[in-house]
This record gives sequence, C-alpha cells and structure tokens, in this order.
Amino acid sequence: MEPENNRQQREWIRNRTEAYRGSFSHFLQSLYDNILSKNRFETVIQNTTQRTQIERLTMLEMRRLAGYSPASGAETGEMLMGFRLRQPVDVLYGRRTQVSDSRSRSRLVPMNESGIFMITENGQLYDPVSLRIDGAWSFERVANLLPDDFRID
Repeated sequence: MEPENNRQQREWIRNRTEAYRGSFSHFLQSLYDNILSKNRFETVIQNTTQRTQIERLTMLEMRRLAGYSPASGAETGEMLMGFRLRQPVDVLYGRRTQVSDSRSRSRLVPMNESGIFMITENGQLYDPVSLRIDGAWSFERVANLLPDDFRID
C-alpha cells in the first residue's frame, strides 16, 4: 500500500512502531541481538520476578544437539541462532516504577523435549511449533502484524 500523503505515512510509521514495541517479534529480535534489557525486556521464572536467562547455544551445541549447520538455514537464506528453555519462563516488558510493577507479562513454554528453538537473523521463530506463547502476546492478532523486516532504528 502506498500512503496518500506524508501525514499518513508518518501515522503508519508511528502505529507500526507502537505495535512493534513489546511484541513477540521485538522480543525475538532483541534476544537474537542480545539486547533484551536495552529494549526493556526481562526474563523471569514463571509467576515470579526472580530473573533467569534463556540459554544461548554455541554453534558447536547447535550442531550436536539440533543437527544444525549454517547450510541448513540456506532454505531461508538466513543464519540461525539457537536457544534452549529448560522450563517455561515469563517475559516482562516495560519499565518498572518504584510505585508499582505494571509491566506486561507473557510466557514462553518449550514445546519439544530438548527445549531448543531457533531464531532467524530477521527476528522470526524458525520453527513456529517449538514454543507456545501465553499471556500478553497470546492476544496479539492479525491487526498487529507487521512486515517481517520491520525494525525500529
């Protein structure tokens, strides 16, 4: 779609940015780029505020555990980064204030025995059935979809 004018284009960009911030796509891209806290994400043990981390796999671990080699990502044309969840984790988004903690809470649940999931360099989940998404992200629908390559600069 082409905007009718500059005002409409600015409005579209503002709306896309608002939809992106705190979204599952924003989280995946932040996890891939290793900048979760910079982008106001925090991973915690489910139903708590106790911090935990999502394990980032080395290339050697990805080859050994997931049978991955850089060539296996060739069908998407992208490099993949592997991660492992040993248990469900909650993802908090936003700023915690001294008065209250009103951050949004979503949950990632591993859906395979290994707990491994992969993210493309474009910030997309390589295997959509490797994770179940609960909480705030589970309410995002088609109206909030953005182009796959959308990023905030």
